[in-house]
Amino acid sequence: YTQAGTFGQGPSEVLIAWSMSPIDDESFLVLDGIQRKVVAYNVQDLINGEGALWENKIDPQGLASCPIHKDNSIFYLKDVSGEQRLYELKLDTQEEIGYGTLPEKENTSVAEHVHSQAFQALMARQGDDFVISYRLASFFEIFDSKTKNWKATQGPDQFNPIYKQTSHEGSPMFAMIDGTRSAYLDICAGDEYTYLLYDGDELDVNSFGAQGNTIFFMDDSGQVVKKQQLSTDLGAMTVYNDSVIYGIRFDVEPELVKYTLRTNTPKDAI
Repeated sequence: YTQAGTFGQGPSEVLIAWSMSPIDDESFLVLDGIQRKVVAYNVQDLINGEGALWENKIDPQGLASCPIHKDNSIFYLKDVSGEQRLYELKLDTQEEIGYGTLPEKENTSVAEHVHSQAFQALMARQGDDFVISYRLASFFEIFDSKTKNWKATQGPDQFNPIYKQTSHEGSPMFAMIDGTRSAYLDICAGDEYTYLLYDGDELDVNSFGAQGNTIFFMDDSGQVVKKQQLSTDLGAMTVYNDSVIYGIRFDVEPELVKYTLRTNTPKDAI
């Protein structure tokens, strides 16, 4: 394999690459959550030892996640302090715009940041749409960036986050409990479907983290139309060319696995 990039806190440098997402066929975006910035790289420039295309601070007072580049904006989520569901940072003006709201609280006494943690999410882009799936709840949402309309879709299971609010040194804290279930573990947009890696089981604090072996296929209308069961649990995945899954299985040592996607499975096979 080829190792590229520079570790550090200077221009074009990254301390920890929390996530990566494509910009186009030749470049990609890296989130450095420690330095609260996103860095855009051209693949060939990076291999040649050159610097980044550009970088930009993102949510400097919070904790951004899942940044995705579209046109001249970065769309992203806020894991801890987000009062709205989705945010857009316009790169030319540095204006931040919020869209949508978090799901309604079932208990009004829960602190806002605890509620936000309970509804931590993942996101993928499908054309003009942003698909948001929840880590601890079985539904997902779709935001149309052109019309600014939202659509909520329920997966085959139906459950909201199961948790409790505790306290540490007088500050409210999010905590999992017996019965806390893991929902969507990863999400990837292909040309034909959006693919969601799903668990659905209760979380085991003694395991190597949540893993699942079900892939849901979501069509352009936002409906889950079929699924594929894998023989191995995965903790993360990516989809290549709507034909192959590359996934990470977490055990004592991480293991890379490969599956062929059965896109010819009849619809409604869920």
